[in-house]
Amino acid sequence: MASRYSNISKEIFRQGTEYLVPVIYPEVKVGENDIYIITTESDRFDVLSLHFYGTTQYWWVIMAANMEAVRSDSLAVPPGTQIRIPENPEDYVVNYQNLNSLN
Repeated sequence: MASRYSNISKEIFRQGTEYLVPVIYPEVKVGENDIYIITTESDRFDVLSLHFYGTTQYWWVIMAANMEAVRSDSLAVPPGTQIRIPENPEDYVVNYQNLNSLN
């Protein structure tokens, strides 16, 4: 299973110590075709992404759309939380890449 940190940029500082660069998530606006669900005990952002988008790679879109309702430091979603599943996750990929590119 791939690490959720595998696509995060790294920088090397003093004496070769490697650090992960903080990730910036784009704002995920409310769409009229977004889906709202109430989470259950086993829900995680990656599993929800697989269920609704057919891939785990857009877990961060669901997390970014629900930043106020959930913790951003875990893939787990508290059961009983209403969250929004954005309609088109691909719409946010370019913004994500632009915000997180090391120029």
